[in-house]
Amino acid sequence: MHPDSIVDEGEPFRWYLAYFHESGHAVAAHRRNRPVNEIYIHPDNGYTSHGSDDTDYKGDDHQFIVYAGPWSEVRALWATRNLDTSTNDAGGNSFADTVRDLLRKNDSDWLEYHQAMGYNYDRSHSKQARAAYDLGSSPPVECPPGASWHALYEDMWHEIIKVGLTMLAGEQQLRVGDATLHRVGAHRWLLPLP
Repeated sequence: MHPDSIVDEGEPFRWYLAYFHESGHAVAAHRRNRPVNEIYIHPDNGYTSHGSDDTDYKGDDHQFIVYAGPWSEVRALWATRNLDTSTNDAGGNSFADTVRDLLRKNDSDWLEYHQAMGYNYDRSHSKQARAAYDLGSSPPVECPPGASWHALYEDMWHEIIKVGLTMLAGEQQLRVGDATLHRVGAHRWLLPLP
C-alpha cells in the first residue's frame, strides 16, 4: 500500500466500511455535544476520540456514541447492496442482527458499549462475544440498543455519509459539526491544539 493512499488496495471494502464506522462515532459524538478530537481509520484498530473524561457523559451518551460505529458500518453495507434497513440481506440476516454481529466482532467497541451500559465486563467477556461471532457459540448477556436509536441514527445518516466521504476523498480538512480536524496522515485527522 502506498503511504499516502486512502484505502488499502488489498482490502478496499473493509477499509470503506471502516471509514463509515468511525464517521458514525464522530457524528454521534457531535450530536451528543461531545468533542471530536481525533479520528484514526483502520479496519482492525481504528478509533474516534470523543472527549477525555469518562465521568462526564450524560444519560446514554457514551453507549449511543459507541453503538453508532457498528450501526453506520452496517448502514454503509446496506447502502452498497441497495437495501432498505427494513429488508433482510441475501443471507436472510436483518439489519439489527447484522449490527449486533459486527459489534461482537469488534472486541473494543463491544466491551466499551457494555461497560457504558453498566456491565462489569472485561476482556474475557469480549473474547466470548467474538467467539459468538466467529463460531456461533453463546455470547455473554448482551444489552440491546435504545429503542429510539435506530431512528436517531437514520436522522444522522446524511451527516455520517458526508463525513465518511470527506475522509475517503483524503481531504485535508474535515468538519464534524463546528469542529475542523486536519489530516495528519493517510488515515488520521486531528483537532489542532488551541
